[in-house]
Amino acid sequence: MAASFQRIQVGARDVVLAETPAKARGFVDQSRQLDELMLKAEESYATSLFDDQGKKNFEALKVAFDEYWRQAERVNQLAVQNKDAEAMAVLVGDGKAATVAMQTAMDALTQHMIESGKEISDANTVTANGAVTMMVTLIVIGVVVALGLGIFLSRMISKPIGQVVHMLGEMAQGHLGLRLKLDRKDEIGVMAQAMDGFADDLQVFVVDKFSL
Repeated sequence: MAASFQRIQVGARDVVLAETPAKARGFVDQSRQLDELMLKAEESYATSLFDDQGKKNFEALKVAFDEYWRQAERVNQLAVQNKDAEAMAVLVGDGKAATVAMQTAMDALTQHMIESGKEISDANTVTANGAVTMMVTLIVIGVVVALGLGIFLSRMISKPIGQVVHMLGEMAQGHLGLRLKLDRKDEIGVMAQAMDGFADDLQVFVVDKFSL
């Protein structure tokens, strides 16, 4: 949009400096084509505005451009009529004031878009950082839970195995009265019951042998 406006400004100057009315009319036609491009750019730009301030700035831009184009048409008509002095007077008078107002409106809209973009970027950064923090927290919690579960399962297995080893050691020394007495429904519980049964049978066998 800024590029189209700059080309319109150059076209207005060229209209005044044209050597003949015919050349002036050629520049006028070019300016009007650029005006159509400017209006299309405005329509496209309007779709990117989401907040009230942006829409307000855009309306101010449209008003400024309408005034600028009104002055540009005055210049065009005077130049085509070969009234170059009057056209130049409008160009450096009311036309210049309209140009300054248009540029100010474009600068305000551009600055607002930059600030809005920065706010959106900052908000996205905060959201992304929050997501990363949550992800890291969940990973740490997962690791802690996994370690705790691993330790718990390890102790569930290693403790009864240690008791079995201890019982076998006692039996090897002739102490047959020790029993595991594990009330478990898993494989370790089955093994403990088998060990207790074996110890019972062995103790009965030994007692019977000594009683003969």
